[in-house]
Amino acid sequence: MDSEETPKSSKKGGGNVRVPRAKRRRHQPIKVSNQIPTSRRKEIEKALEEPSSTPKSWSRTSGWKSHRIGRKLVKPGTIRQIEYDLMDIEIGESWPIPITVIHGSRPGPVVTLIGALHGNELVGPLALTYLQSHAILGEDKPIDPTTVAGTIRIIPIVNMPGYRRRSRYMTDGRDLNRFFPGKEDSNTTSRVANRLWNEIFS
Repeated sequence: MDSEETPKSSKKGGGNVRVPRAKRRRHQPIKVSNQIPTSRRKEIEKALEEPSSTPKSWSRTSGWKSHRIGRKLVKPGTIRQIEYDLMDIEIGESWPIPITVIHGSRPGPVVTLIGALHGNELVGPLALTYLQSHAILGEDKPIDPTTVAGTIRIIPIVNMPGYRRRSRYMTDGRDLNRFFPGKEDSNTTSRVANRLWNEIFS
């Protein structure tokens, strides 16, 4: 413990010498490694105080239109299962993947659930296949499009060619997850990534 010494007098050289007080140490506050800086904390507090506005696309007064995915439309309050081509080509396999779209009857956000971005990861497809089963989807079921606000898109298998071969990679040996947003005029994996990025994920 810090102590404060009482001034003492000593007689040296024929006079009284005053001994100075010992300096009291000030304890610095303990800083936690993940502690938010004061300036950042003030910014967060200010943002929380400001009223948030609902995006116009979510507004119930703006009207609720059919959901477009690729060239296909899904009407509000319905469930539709479609096939989406990973490649837009005339010769060769286009690698169609199944997509289930639950387009709610009320405006809201769009949530996309994907599995098997790496073809050898099988837990995602299993979980999403169950999620789109009749036990979950439909009238009076946990996910009822007539009561949903927004849109849910379920894609159990994204990397279909890799999934068929139980391989992490696309047919050209590249990792699809490393090529987003991709390029339209590049290698196969990059072209698939670009198509998904522009038409599904964006």
